Amino acid sequence: MAMKRSYKAVFVVIAVVIIAAIIGVSLYLYGSGVTPEDFRNRVGASTAFENTLETAVPQTSLYPIMYNHMMENQSGKTPKLLFIGYDGCLADGIAMRESAANSGVFYLKSLQSGALVLSYAGGENPGDQDTSTAPGWASILTGKWADEHGVKKNNDVLNKETPSLLKTLMESSMTTSFITEWYPHIKTTYKHEVAYASENGLHGDYIKVEDAEEMYSVASARAQGSDDAVFVIFESCDHVGHSKGFNATKDWYKDAVKEADEYAYNLIKEVE
Repeated sequence: MAMKRSYKAVFVVIAVVIIAAIIGVSLYLYGSGVTPEDFRNRVGASTAFENTLETAVPQTSLYPIMYNHMMENQSGKTPKLLFIGYDGCLADGIAMRESAANSGVFYLKSLQSGALVLSYAGGENPGDQDTSTAPGWASILTGKWADEHGVKKNNDVLNKETPSLLKTLMESSMTTSFITEWYPHIKTTYKHEVAYASENGLHGDYIKVEDAEEMYSVASARAQGSDDAVFVIFESCDHVGHSKGFNATKDWYKDAVKEADEYAYNLIKEVE
């Protein structure tokens, strides 16, 4: 029974993180045949979420949840964290997974401490930072907006003075892994932290994979191994969105959401 409660403590973190990724990283509606009004109407009509677009929380609010779980944990157990993101996944796309039997998001929501929460990106004011990949994840992983962490666009580098949660955990002698298909995370955004980990012999691995299947395989091995925290970002939604359009009513986009969500479900069940 105690072990079940421990898992739920981890799952609630993952649940909120996933939703920040969904709404917070990408609202690429241009060129997709979808208007902002279409998007708002679909999200507003969904009963899947705990809140509304009008009451969306800042994506920066995820950092203290994860930090407290890992650094201030009073359970008496060794805390673990599995962070799963769906890059480029729109909220109306994930809402369509509500009836799926193997949805990672909705499995988490079904748990006693699970929740499905909308969050917003782009800074406190529209235009403060891009609602694109690097700025969004940087805000989630630092708990700060770009005016502090410095990543306003995809080609910006994280300020050394604003450490990500990965660096904080590594400096506390925890073993972490960051697994991504999108190499600019390693080459650009977090390059100072990658170098810092290497130079100081810290237990932090930044792993580039080729596709979602390899992502899942590596993440599964790391989550079941000795890592204290595993950060994994699936790219299927972002890939198809940029190539065909970010439109949750289209089969190609639904398939991309399904791929990420099923891999997440499998990872979560393996941990469980």
